Amino acid sequence: MLGGRALRARTNMNKTNKPKVPLEVETLKDDLIWAKYDINEYAVIFGENELQKNMLLERSGQFFFRLHQMYWDRFSISVSRFTDPHKQKNGNKNLSIYVLPELANNAGIDKSNIEHQINEIIILAKAFRTRRSKYIAHRDFQLALDAKYFGSDLLYLRNVKEIYRIIGDLLNEFYLKIEDNQWAWDLISSTGARSLLFLIKEALIYQEMKDKRKNYIMDYEEYEKSSYNHIRLNDD
Repeated sequence: MLGGRALRARTNMNKTNKPKVPLEVETLKDDLIWAKYDINEYAVIFGENELQKNMLLERSGQFFFRLHQMYWDRFSISVSRFTDPHKQKNGNKNLSIYVLPELANNAGIDKSNIEHQINEIIILAKAFRTRRSKYIAHRDFQLALDAKYFGSDLLYLRNVKEIYRIIGDLLNEFYLKIEDNQWAWDLISSTGARSLLFLIKEALIYQEMKDKRKNYIMDYEEYEKSSYNHIRLNDD
């Protein structure tokens, strides 16, 4: 849905004779939309609400522990992809923020400012790139034998947010220059995670109500009449 929205904007723009935002920028924008979506969903599920954390860990601790790890894998991979060198040693090329200075120069945007902000991103991205290289993409011998290593001592959510914020600002420089508008990154929704947590909370409230009333006949009748009763889970 999010990618489709970006694709429609690009398609409509191609119908005009106005200067076009470079395809590299459009594609990075699509990548950033999904990256922002992931971090917003993560914040909803694993935010600062201790009661919510306890609710999730008490009922499905192993699942949400692994989900937490998978999110940090995604953040590490996402940040690393955005900051990969443009040119590889074998001659292949990566699409990353390193393409922006040359594109900025062609579009009449201050190239030096773009390069300065990229340098800020690279400093923040160092720990994520190390984790991608030594913990996700490869099995670093020393770290593999260190049961305590996860990288969380160096990985901070605020750094992920700051990296995405700067990238968003960089991309918006092109949209402001070429289209005289910009993307509002903070408006990207996290309704999927909110819906999931709402359903878990409602189910726990209902279970608590049943435990208190101890009316098993009513429980059975409600269960049989439910429109969801016919749905069988994959492991049923």
